[in-house]
Amino acid sequence: MKVVIKTASGSNTFGGTIKLEGEKEYRNALKQINSELRVLGSEMTKATAKFDKNDKSVEGLSKKNEVLNNQIDKQKDKVSTLKEALKTSS
Repeated sequence: MKVVIKTASGSNTFGGTIKLEGEKEYRNALKQINSELRVLGSEMTKATAKFDKNDKSVEGLSKKNEVLNNQIDKQKDKVSTLKEALKTSS
């Protein structure tokens, strides 16, 4: 991300606009990851409801484990994206 500051020429006051290059890609990446996390949350709700009466079954626990591992992977992606944005903005 690159910060560009523009000021009005010849003025005694500081003002203008700040444009962050790469911000659109950053926001789109976070939006995609958050969307995937919501889908995984829905999958967990569905798995929990499906195996509600038999919540200790191997199949039910395996499905929940799969969804939780996917959520962890997506959260790692999100942290990585946030770290990269922080690194480039520094």
